[in-house]
Amino acid sequence: MAVIDVGDRGVAVTVAEPTPAARMAAVRGLTRALLDARIAGVTDVVPSPGRATAVYDPLRIGHAEVRRLV
Repeated sequence: MAVIDVGDRGVAVTVAEPTPAARMAAVRGLTRALLDARIAGVTDVVPSPGRATAVYDPLRIGHAEVRRLV
């Protein structure tokens, strides 16, 4: 897994599973974990092939804090 910046309001966690089915299962699990964490300031979690992106409100939480928490 790697954490990457997505624009000025997103932080994504990538997954590198060997098969498409395993990647999507990992993304679904990661998405659920991020939603269940209820991180204050994170407004949405968007799953996509190979990653889950946490979208955040920079007026409520800082970029470094989001990176640390995801």
